[in-house]
Amino acid sequence: MDVTSPSVRPQGIAALIALTIWMVPARAQVEPQVAPDAVARIVALSVNGTPASLPANGVIRLPPSQQADLFISFEPFGVTKAGPAGTRLLYKLEPVDADWHDIDRQMRLSVICFGPSPEYKHTGMFEFFMVGKSVGWRGTLPASSPSRGAGTFTVPEGTRSIGVALWSGGPFSTIGVLAIDGLTVRKLGSRPGAGAVVGEFPCDETMTVWERFGSDTDSAVIGELAGRTALAFNDDDASSFSGWRLRPEANLPVSPGDPLEISWNETFSVGGSGPHAIRYRGLKPGSYRFRLAAATTEGVPTGVEAATELLLPEPVLTQPLFLAVSAFTVAGIAFGVWRYVAWNRLQLRLARLEKANAISTERTRIAQDLHDELGGSLTQIALASELTKDRLSDADAARSQLDTIFATARHLARQLDSVVWALSPAHDTMESLATFIAKESQAYLRPAGIGCRLHMPDELPAHQLSALHRRNIVLVIKEALHNIVQHAHATEVRLRLTATADTLTIDIEDDGRGLPTDAASRDVAAGHDGLANMRSRITAIGGTCAVAAGAGGRGTVVQLRIPLDSSDMRLSQR
Repeated sequence: MDVTSPSVRPQGIAALIALTIWMVPARAQVEPQVAPDAVARIVALSVNGTPASLPANGVIRLPPSQQADLFISFEPFGVTKAGPAGTRLLYKLEPVDADWHDIDRQMRLSVICFGPSPEYKHTGMFEFFMVGKSVGWRGTLPASSPSRGAGTFTVPEGTRSIGVALWSGGPFSTIGVLAIDGLTVRKLGSRPGAGAVVGEFPCDETMTVWERFGSDTDSAVIGELAGRTALAFNDDDASSFSGWRLRPEANLPVSPGDPLEISWNETFSVGGSGPHAIRYRGLKPGSYRFRLAAATTEGVPTGVEAATELLLPEPVLTQPLFLAVSAFTVAGIAFGVWRYVAWNRLQLRLARLEKANAISTERTRIAQDLHDELGGSLTQIALASELTKDRLSDADAARSQLDTIFATARHLARQLDSVVWALSPAHDTMESLATFIAKESQAYLRPAGIGCRLHMPDELPAHQLSALHRRNIVLVIKEALHNIVQHAHATEVRLRLTATADTLTIDIEDDGRGLPTDAASRDVAAGHDGLANMRSRITAIGGTCAVAAGAGGRGTVVQLRIPLDSSDMRLSQR
């Protein structure tokens, strides 16, 4: 039995269907070869991802390969209910497989947790799966020896009792038999089997504490396991499932947080019918035979099968003629490799020199940023501190100087935060840039009594922005906002950020008095409104800065357009 780590899962048939949808990869589809009385057929073949054609008859010649990854997809015909020929599917690839294989399907045992009665609200579910054949399986249920299965779980919060459910289908196309009894719940102790028994779920001839459920309850039967009455499934229908579940009044009381073990006796043989795909890796060139067989519900072949002959040729590249021709090219290849290595070493040396130069440039830029952003503020704090020392006798004057120091220190902290943000590689995303612009714009405009409306998209492209890009964009936006506060006499600013796969566009629009008629086209002297400096910064990162009058001639619109070419980003970061 395959016991997986238990987890809380959704309840009901809908959850079963959602968890077990089987998808077969799309491959080249042609009419396959099948025997007239076969119950299944091959629908697709591929070697190392290359589809192979399926002729109507004869040997299937696969694409040549020295070591093949063979993918085979097959499906049953329209039979869903077991008949004399059987409907459970088995497969084998000769001479690779010695025995028949079942397609992967499963039956399962669910421990269901309930809240207080009478509502019995579900608080969680833990699942344990039966796959393939049990340890003591001998071909039929009566001839097989029971084995012991077990699983552990922790009782979730809000739980007052637990029950059990058995499912014959996961998914519906599961076919097989199962018998189970001796369901015992034990509280885990310091060693296996040492905990106290919480209780047992009884199985008797009447099964009064159990009820059937599912799309076809006929396959849920009362069986025997080593002479004892057992819960059982005899599921021969690939289009339905059935189940046993404990009635709520027979639940076992538990406490939240209890570490519990559930154990049981089991005998099972589980397979299925339906579309399936199998992969064989590392096949050598040669002849193979793929067989599909129908089997009984218990997995015994009925003798009805389809066989397909496969031929995997050896690639031309490994044949002697090709190897002989290749020998004459070794000298030329060796010479080419030597030239390549020498050229690569030269390029590596150049790259190291460029990297060293880039590091020096970046250090210079960081020093300049710290000087420009922090130097003036630190000088102002020093001068204000000297004045405060001289005016300690005048409380009002000293308080005024301390207020100046506080305001300057707060402004200095914001400047330092801006510098650190621009330098940190942790903030090289579009989302981080949008968040920083929104925060800084509102913080800058609020003291001036100017409203700020932000228009940001819900999702931004996953582009990385270099420190230079982010720094120049933020400085240009700050300059634009400074001009608005100082000159525009505006009451509201609208900041809009849009992004496509290759362009970032930022519009800064105010409702102020606007610019002179020729301000958008002429160069403005440095130190006045800074428009020339704004254009210079955006041009340095490959973008454009356009200034125009707002709608109806009111206000001003500054539009920044920055290309998002990945190669430019990498160059800017070097």
